[in-house]
Amino acid sequence: MADSVQEANLSREQHMAVERPEAGPAPKSAVDWGIKDLAILPGDVQKTRSLRGPKFEGLSADASTMFEDLSVTLEQVVGSNDLRPAWWLEEGAARSRAVCKIEASGVDYKGRSGTWSGSGFLVAPGILCTNHHVLNSKEVAARSRALFDFAALPDGTVRQVSTFRLRPDLLFWTSPVVATGGKGGLDVSFVAVEGEPGSAYGAIPLQRQAFVVADEDKLNIVQHPDGRLKEVAIRNNKVVFQNTQVIHYESDTEAGSSGAPVMNDGWELVALHHAAKDKSNEGIKFSAIAAALELEAQAGNAEAARLFELFGGTDELVGFFGTLGRAVAQNDSGMERVVDAYSGEDQDLDIGVWNIEWFNKRWEDKLDSVARVVVEMNLDVWVFVESSLEATEALARHLETRFQTKPWGVLASQDAASERQITTVMWNRSTVEVTAKTWPAKVERWLQVDSRQFDELGLEAIHGKVFDRYPALYEVKTKIRGMDSTFNLVPIHLKAMDEGSLRRQMAARLLAEAVAELAKDESFDTDWIIAGDANATLASGDLDPLTSAGLTALTAQDALDKQITYVKAPFKSLIDHVFISPNLVPDGRDFMIVALDRTIDRFLEVSDHRPILLRLAATGTARAEPTAGQPLTEDEVRRLSRGLRRRNEPVTGAPTMAEARARLVDRSTYYDAAADAVVREGYWNGITAGATGFTSTVTGLLKRTHSTPLSYEPSAHIYPWVDLRSNGKIQSIYSGFEATPEYFIQADAEADRLRTRAREALLESGVLESTELEAMLEAQFQYNCEHVVPQSWFNKKEPMRGDLHHLFACEPRCNSFRSNHPLVQHEFERTMQDCGRVEDETFEPKGGKGAVARATLYFMLRYPGSVGRRYAGQRLKTLLAWHEQYAPDEWEKHRNAAIYVLQGNRNPLIDFPEWALRLQFEG
Repeated sequence: MADSVQEANLSREQHMAVERPEAGPAPKSAVDWGIKDLAILPGDVQKTRSLRGPKFEGLSADASTMFEDLSVTLEQVVGSNDLRPAWWLEEGAARSRAVCKIEASGVDYKGRSGTWSGSGFLVAPGILCTNHHVLNSKEVAARSRALFDFAALPDGTVRQVSTFRLRPDLLFWTSPVVATGGKGGLDVSFVAVEGEPGSAYGAIPLQRQAFVVADEDKLNIVQHPDGRLKEVAIRNNKVVFQNTQVIHYESDTEAGSSGAPVMNDGWELVALHHAAKDKSNEGIKFSAIAAALELEAQAGNAEAARLFELFGGTDELVGFFGTLGRAVAQNDSGMERVVDAYSGEDQDLDIGVWNIEWFNKRWEDKLDSVARVVVEMNLDVWVFVESSLEATEALARHLETRFQTKPWGVLASQDAASERQITTVMWNRSTVEVTAKTWPAKVERWLQVDSRQFDELGLEAIHGKVFDRYPALYEVKTKIRGMDSTFNLVPIHLKAMDEGSLRRQMAARLLAEAVAELAKDESFDTDWIIAGDANATLASGDLDPLTSAGLTALTAQDALDKQITYVKAPFKSLIDHVFISPNLVPDGRDFMIVALDRTIDRFLEVSDHRPILLRLAATGTARAEPTAGQPLTEDEVRRLSRGLRRRNEPVTGAPTMAEARARLVDRSTYYDAAADAVVREGYWNGITAGATGFTSTVTGLLKRTHSTPLSYEPSAHIYPWVDLRSNGKIQSIYSGFEATPEYFIQADAEADRLRTRAREALLESGVLESTELEAMLEAQFQYNCEHVVPQSWFNKKEPMRGDLHHLFACEPRCNSFRSNHPLVQHEFERTMQDCGRVEDETFEPKGGKGAVARATLYFMLRYPGSVGRRYAGQRLKTLLAWHEQYAPDEWEKHRNAAIYVLQGNRNPLIDFPEWALRLQFEG
């Protein structure tokens, strides 16, 4: 342990001995690295083996052994279980390389002149972390140096030491040992390092998790005690105490260990070692350091913001949003401000809206994964889509028993069997109260209507109830800063598919009128949150009635402005929406909404959908059974259908066919929906779904209008325009990897270069040029493009090979992973690889299911008989199911319009998704 020196200016709660640098002699020179000062010399084990060996001379010849007692267990764990996987040593060695010795001089944190040493470690290639009392100022840091590989070798020599200058002029952020008013600081400094040594020595990732160790767990510290060569404390190192800010442990340290990383037995960073107390040592938790950085970042500190971005994970104590939006006393600093932020739960209400995907049927498999997300997010209210009462109640019980959380309340939108998808609400009973409310009788009648009661709007291929999942009404009550706050919450899950467009419009109108109707009732609060899975983008226009009624739709732009978050970058949860009343808009008087965008890949273990999360921060009964079957009055029909567009209704002031086509050719607009609507109607003019010969008519048109067959050159068409997203990027169809068009074009150019060089070398060696040679080169040096219908199925014939409708950007690794396996939905849910899952020579893509299904169905229409029996029976049903589940979005409509311009034909499944029910697909 370090020698304890009482710090008179520490707070009463912090009578700790800071392992501070002692003013004294200069650091050891390069000639004497201090090998003899090591706790265990490299040669000690060999030299003392004879002294430590057992003495056998006194044993009798018939001395008993344990093996003679058959009741003896041959192996057992004695005391605590210290068995570790083999990788434990390798990971520890890797982590230790990022630890360095710091040699410093100047005026120390107590105002004394001298030289001293400490420990530090890299948290990024060019950023070092240590204690404030090691590097207490920019001036000291500028005069200091970091020594890496300052460590002994087994033969008693020293590794090749590398020395790096510190660059506080590039980055320096510190929190003192003792903050203003004698209160505790965080005793941490971050500083830039010249030359980015992390490229050679690695870095220890910063984690924000508060729950990374439990009492009695073991902690490991890699350090330079007393300035010696690198050592590690891995025995007798259990946790003896912890709170939200600090952790105490029994690990051995000495002066000079200050600034060392404290890691758990998974070698995850837990704390920053800095002091000793009685018979234990103390580290500052990195979750507390992250909270302090976040507070400073919110106040405009650019260096704090840069450091905060290095942290991964979530602090379970403050939840996903951390300290965002929480007020702290401005006259406090360091640890006290962190404590203020941690205790600021009464300042905000956190809400999550999540489509967990078939949680109603598969909750037993997903239960623990979903619970871990809920614990880590630490929100007050959850809205779950595709859930059930049984599943959500099981989740609440699991949270309370397995994770020891506070009690949760659960309500379901309707009384339904678990096999049926509904919405549910779960809330933390200790922070919020949620009650079910009954819609007024008039509104209830509206919610039960069937789309056929609006016949004059035009028929869809399939009609039915407007709300096939009931939009329940809940009242949410909480106290924010001691003041009662109430709002209405309506979870929604609207009809999927383009075929449901009319019903989505009706649903939006019904909800808008319901809000307007309840505004007349003084017993209802005027604040609303309508949230869930709307199955349509805002650009579709299906949800316009809600915004026309004065509600505000939170969008990706709001995420950029940090007013909402989609927990997936860059804002890919666009089929999920939140609509709020004006009082909840950030500029409103009652609430402000603050959020932060982060990507959390582990959600892939649970659902392809990501939750939308909101934080509302302050600035200033049993449900009646629904009544059905009562017809609407004529006045109600007129009111509820106001503004809904009729199917195939001519667009007022629409461009001519020639003008529309010219607008599609013009690439200054990403997707001109109005022009495309005119072209679409003109292209399919005269074709009626379900008419005699419908399929053959569609097939004939696709072939006849495929007027410009293109060669297979993705760099000429796919990357520059066809596959472009609205943000100017290209996205790999299976993995979701995103990059600029230039990245994909350059990668294909490099593949061409490698093909050419390999071809020339093979020809020079006597190999004859042939189709087999070209096939081998293509397989070896692949383009970043996927044929959704594999080329081997049609022997690379044209025009199939260059048909843009089934070509998508895709990294070669995913292309190779898929091989030429047919697309299927695997029966059991298992964790997918980054590209998807391959089983029994079949492939289930991780992403892009709707798009690849429509591309395959197009191919079967355009080239009948080309895929054989590969998509028959259940496999065809799978394609149709994906087509229904994942409706075409703006990107697919843009693709369709761009391909029409380039090669002349269109994909009917994008233009009229409902036609899938009437078309016959031949293998």
